Amino acid sequence: MRTRGLSSPYHYIMIRVSPPAETLALRHTIQRALQQLFGITRAGIPIDVLSEATENVDGKEFGKVILRTMAEDVEFVLAAIPVWSNPTMVMRVVRHSLFLPGLDPS
Repeated sequence: MRTRGLSSPYHYIMIRVSPPAETLALRHTIQRALQQLFGITRAGIPIDVLSEATENVDGKEFGKVILRTMAEDVEFVLAAIPVWSNPTMVMRVVRHSLFLPGLDPS
C-alpha cells in the first residue's frame, strides 16, 4: 500500500504588524526588507497576502496577516521580516507552516 503525504509548493506565514497597514504598503515593506537583507534579486520573491485582520492586544491595535510564499523562498522571508529596520512599522512572525490550517492558534 502506498501512502501519500500532503505536499504543497507553498508555505504560509502569520505575522503581526504594528500599526496595521494596507496590503500594498505591507507588500512594499516586505519587499524592502528582503532587498535590505538579501539584495535586489531576492526582493522579487512572490508573496501573496491571503488574509488581513485587526486585533487589539492590551489596548494596542495590531494587524494580523497571513502570507503565502513558495516553500523554497520561505527562509528568506522568515529572515527578512524580523530584521526590518523601520521606526514606523514593526513586523513580527507569529508562526509559519506548510499547512494553512496549521496556523490556527487554537
